[in-house]
Amino acid sequence: MNDGENKPVTFAARGLFVDLALRARLNENCEAVECLKQGLASIIPAEAMSLFDWREVEDMINGVEGVDIELLRQHTKPSASFQTPEGAQLIEWFWKVLESFDASQREAFLRFVWGRSRLPRQQEFGEDFKIHLMDVQEGSADRKLPKADTCFFALHLPLYTNEEVLRTRLLFAVLHCADMDADFDPGAHARGRDQQEPRRDREGEGRRGGDGSDNSSEEEEEGDE
Repeated sequence: MNDGENKPVTFAARGLFVDLALRARLNENCEAVECLKQGLASIIPAEAMSLFDWREVEDMINGVEGVDIELLRQHTKPSASFQTPEGAQLIEWFWKVLESFDASQREAFLRFVWGRSRLPRQQEFGEDFKIHLMDVQEGSADRKLPKADTCFFALHLPLYTNEEVLRTRLLFAVLHCADMDADFDPGAHARGRDQQEPRRDREGEGRRGGDGSDNSSEEEEEGDE
């Protein structure tokens, strides 16, 4: 409507106002949607897109919502160092701990080890998850936090002495490390610090490596004060 911003909405014109408001809302994203369609069509033939609904397209592009631990387990390769009784016990604790995580904690774990919050679909799993045993000084494992190489979808675990220590250290690392999203969001580091526990100044804090490729964690020095 020409000069619509200067025309008062009267009771008599209410029908026209509602019709124009509805039309504007329904068409406000047409230009953006058209650009999105052109972008998708440059990669996938437009005719093929009609074979899928929006949920299937989302799963193909972003992965399946929710971290399926059993699917992850099927695509995991522990290193040979876990073939000892202690190593096998650690792997067993690891899966029990991961299964106990809630949805948000599982997503945080996946971001920590892979830089993404969703797993690909079963038929599109192109890279196995790798678990390595971290080489640490004897007797210091329980003070160490895990390390992740996001570029290689790999996790390095110290040989913890019990399941509770593993859970505490792993959960601290995945929730407190500065993840890769912080590279694009200047406020991410500050928000992460605000969410940390009151004792965070005494804890080893997860961080990304200097080469930008891994999430590593410094040693915790508890009880030395």
